[in-house]
Amino acid sequence: MKSIVVLVLMLLTATCVFGRAAYRVDGNNVIIELDGPTVKSKLLVVEIWSSHTVRIRTTMNDQLSELPLPYGERNLAPVKFKAAYAQANIEITTADMQINVAEDGIVRILNAMGSRLLVESNRTFEPSVIEDKAWLINQKFYLNMNEQVYGFGQEDRQNRYNLRDQAFDVKQDRTAVATPVMISEKGFALIWNNFSETRFEDVPSGMTLTSQIADDIDYFVINGPSWSEIIAEIRAITGQPPLFPRWAFGFHLNPLAYNTGDELQTAIQQYRALGIPVEKQYADHRLYLEEKKLTDTRVKGRMQNIHAFTQLKPEYEKALLETQRAVIPTHTNIPGIQKYGTFSVAGEVSQCWESLKCQVYAGIQSSITGQAYWSTTLGGFQANQACSANPLNELMVRWTQFAAFTPVFQGAPTGFEIWKAGNVESPEFQAIKKAITLRYQLLPYIYSSAWKAVNQNDNLLRSMHFDYQKEVKLHNNIGQYLFG
Repeated sequence: MKSIVVLVLMLLTATCVFGRAAYRVDGNNVIIELDGPTVKSKLLVVEIWSSHTVRIRTTMNDQLSELPLPYGERNLAPVKFKAAYAQANIEITTADMQINVAEDGIVRILNAMGSRLLVESNRTFEPSVIEDKAWLINQKFYLNMNEQVYGFGQEDRQNRYNLRDQAFDVKQDRTAVATPVMISEKGFALIWNNFSETRFEDVPSGMTLTSQIADDIDYFVINGPSWSEIIAEIRAITGQPPLFPRWAFGFHLNPLAYNTGDELQTAIQQYRALGIPVEKQYADHRLYLEEKKLTDTRVKGRMQNIHAFTQLKPEYEKALLETQRAVIPTHTNIPGIQKYGTFSVAGEVSQCWESLKCQVYAGIQSSITGQAYWSTTLGGFQANQACSANPLNELMVRWTQFAAFTPVFQGAPTGFEIWKAGNVESPEFQAIKKAITLRYQLLPYIYSSAWKAVNQNDNLLRSMHFDYQKEVKLHNNIGQYLFG
């Protein structure tokens, strides 16, 4: 009888301590039911994708959304991990990460040594004013006071390098790219799995992500700890980029700058007559034109920022089957698009010095998403009254010199040709010719570096973090990157 009483008391104690966070393990998932006046949500699922990658999904609904993930395929092979109670918390451990879920559902993600990677500070669900029976979600994370984070896309004339103390809309339009990936100098990445209208805001204590339409709060955390390991993991989940054909790394013209194929061929002949190397081949812009039309529809809703990608995904898959070495420009840059033979283009950025400066940031940012290839909009797309006045010829010289050291060297979309910069004896003409010629002198090195980028999960264009992660003084050097 005494033993029975003791057993009953033990069970009652366990129910009291752990009753707000009952969990069960289902394959590689830990499913946690939250209950009580202080909980931040009702249901939380920790999906173990690998020892380096965890997906956190949580909702105020009775069950999680069944919407398919627009990118990535989960390997259903078992992953070794442990789940257990630790006082009032639930602790889940893999070989490389620790995930701690408190009684109220707040999640703390640590590395294997117990050092903090990403820690939630709060989350809220409010009824969405855009879609019935949906939520407006608000997720807050602590960041260290001096921790620098990078990502979430690019925008014309806006510095999107170190995101601390910044606030902006993560949006997709002709001049901006909405990329759901953020990387911390501490060696982890966050992938925010929401594509509705989203706001990023940062203060000294941390950052907040607010999305207008959602069923769940849904995000991935990837522990490198090196940035190269993060890129390898993103590609393992979402797909490997193919190696472009050699011509794609040379200087090739943008067919959209010409009214007819004959005009394009005439331009190629003129370049060669002047002794300037240029490729006879060029990228296939058909899907890019379709993407622009779909982006212009300004769709509001759950897939606002990747509407064009979701509509064109069958066409990308078809192109991948038909052409093993496709070269397709895209203004979309989400994880997974790299496997279709795409290269990211900056879009219709302004024709000014401010835009050129921000193109450097944009190129560096592109290297943290898994995409292997990026191309600047050489010379800008159109004049902008908000820009500083500039002599176009000098701007074209500097932009061409920069473009020669980017993964894909595509000509101007406006039809600006080298001979428009001045006569063959002018300094501008000679400078542009020298930049293009230098690109071809480096082409064997660039092509072999591209092979390494796709076969060893490297990048042609890299933030200084990739090679000098421990050199803190280099982390905010916004005008410097590694190429090759």
